[in-house]
Amino acid sequence: MNKAFNIKKYTDILLIISIVILALTLIPMIVLGFFAHPLGDDFYYGVPAKEALESGKGIIGILTAAFNGTIEQYKIWQGTYSAMFLMHLPPQLLNTRLYGLYPAFIILFLTGSIFYATKPLFVTGSDNNSKPWLTTAALLAATCILFVPVCAETFYWYNGSVYYTGFLSLTLFFFGLFFRYRSDKKKYKLVICILLALFIAGGNYASLLPTVLILILLTFNDIISKKKKLIIPDALIIASFLFGFAVSVLAPGNALRQSTSYGLPAIKAIAKSILQCLGYLLNWTTPFYFLVLIALTPIFIGVIKKSSFTFKCPYLVCPVVFGVFCSSETPTFYAQSNGGAARVFDICFYMLILTITFIYYYILGAIVRLNEKKKAGDARVFIPCTAVLLVICIIFSIIRPALYTFMKPNSVTAATALISGDAAYYNSQYIERYKLIESAKKDNGDALVPAIDVPESLKGFINCGDISVDASANDFVARYFGLNSITAR
Repeated sequence: MNKAFNIKKYTDILLIISIVILALTLIPMIVLGFFAHPLGDDFYYGVPAKEALESGKGIIGILTAAFNGTIEQYKIWQGTYSAMFLMHLPPQLLNTRLYGLYPAFIILFLTGSIFYATKPLFVTGSDNNSKPWLTTAALLAATCILFVPVCAETFYWYNGSVYYTGFLSLTLFFFGLFFRYRSDKKKYKLVICILLALFIAGGNYASLLPTVLILILLTFNDIISKKKKLIIPDALIIASFLFGFAVSVLAPGNALRQSTSYGLPAIKAIAKSILQCLGYLLNWTTPFYFLVLIALTPIFIGVIKKSSFTFKCPYLVCPVVFGVFCSSETPTFYAQSNGGAARVFDICFYMLILTITFIYYYILGAIVRLNEKKKAGDARVFIPCTAVLLVICIIFSIIRPALYTFMKPNSVTAATALISGDAAYYNSQYIERYKLIESAKKDNGDALVPAIDVPESLKGFINCGDISVDASANDFVARYFGLNSITAR
């Protein structure tokens, strides 16, 4: 922050630290995933494709079964067509033990999408800000994975994970491609963006609504800035999202599902969403995240100084950006009068981390621009901003439950379960269950299996439920395995 401060050396050191942190985050989380097993809806939605596979219909038959299953769910349950199609193709189709590969995929997909989406914001034109980009992306990805509230549903359960974390990751990939198109105007990127828009629109509403709002705001800015070459592409992409959204919302299944629950009026749902997300801001910004922002502050200042962006009206832009984030909770309050399932909270957590980082970067940019007019040193920006972050962190740590301030990093929980043998014990029970199922298929077709004894270290972390002691509640599991019945004792 002064002549003695070497920003290049600082960036080099922080990059190494951030890569080490990310590696230590990813490795135990991915390894633990090899002990995950299918549960609940993984079997329910997988039945049509599994029956097609076992009847020898090949890949076309499997895809046809998934397509027909999606149409059926469109009529009776919900209209999220692309998500439903993926749900009908669970990873355990060929072999139940292959399910353990999925957590590695979704963890790396989320990580990669954060890297891909953030690069255009740092590396533009002739500016080579690769190290600041890699450092920022690594620390953001590590923060997201280390402290996401419910790992069981965001990484270790295919059905819930692909619907939320999967589509959010795909949305981040979309924005990475979209910003690249805005830079180089290559038509094939526009075509891919339109196709991605149609696919993403068939996913969850929690990440879809903020996406559409962001695109509308960018289009509005392009109109004001008279960027004529971008307005038509913007309109085509928004139209694709809205078309897909309409197809999803107008599904007969949505009306049937809505008849079994009640929602809130639009205005009340919006108000509830804002309050809910303010609560997220209080509880989910851990001390680790504040340290990340402090560590990134010198790097952000260096990138901002090289940038030509003006960072105008932060008092307007920042509340609007936070409002867009709040819209992620509006669909669930509107449809169900609550904040949604745990897997909704997970993607809200990811979006909160990315949103607050952007807001901080924008405010920092406005301060740097003001500081440049006064021709003051960088310390005039770094010291006050760091002090403010520390004060907010201390205040949040005092007024919120200690559970959130002293939250154990997820990778520590994963590593503990692996080292202690709890993960192996959990896995061995499923292997024994599969043996009993195979034996029952050869015998009378009725399987009686022990309930899974989930170790305390893994409760709520990898397990999402088990089959019932009531055989009638397990019909879809029995059908998936080709049994007459299956019961847990």
